[in-house]
Amino acid sequence: VSQLSSRAMESVASVVMDRVLGLLSMLLTGLLSLTIFYRVYPHPALLAVVTCLSIATIGSLVLVLSKPLHERLRVRFRKGAGRIANWSTKMVETLARYRERLDTLLLVLFVSIVVQLLRVLQAFLLSESMALEVGAIYFLCFIPPILVVTMLPISVGGWGTANVAYVALFSQVGMDPDGAFVLSILILALGVFGNLPGGFIYAWEGFAASERPAV
Repeated sequence: VSQLSSRAMESVASVVMDRVLGLLSMLLTGLLSLTIFYRVYPHPALLAVVTCLSIATIGSLVLVLSKPLHERLRVRFRKGAGRIANWSTKMVETLARYRERLDTLLLVLFVSIVVQLLRVLQAFLLSESMALEVGAIYFLCFIPPILVVTMLPISVGGWGTANVAYVALFSQVGMDPDGAFVLSILILALGVFGNLPGGFIYAWEGFAASERPAV
């Protein structure tokens, strides 16, 4: 992102907010589904984990947008010297600007939740095409936590961790483990193919830029 903009710090801050809001949208979708359909799938451990993660993420977002915290960090970093202190001060000042755009942040969060519901629908329709015969309610309960698992920095693009999560959760509600594994492969593969056009465009623009003569 910073390569497309001269404001590197704003680019870093935008990525931070994007990750936090994306994670929060997954957790809130899962929390809402697990709470509403608790009688259908009474799993207190999963509900407790999603609830705790949701509270932690909301707390992190509040801290990121906290004016008192920004003021304390700004004063502390300004007392320092060197590149790290200067970078940290600019980062705090950039994050502080998001307080003035709370309406935009809420809109982004709403759109992110809609995207998570579309991913749930995608998984459900794929399972229907495979005749796996598991109700849509379970996809609402399971897909958001699985998406959170794919974000853990212990795999490449969720390969491996997501597969285990699909099998572990959906096999509890009657889905064939082999079918759950194949379903996870298809969903991850669709994610890769869906990102390929953007990757090609980015690579082509980078190649084209390198071919331009220097001024």
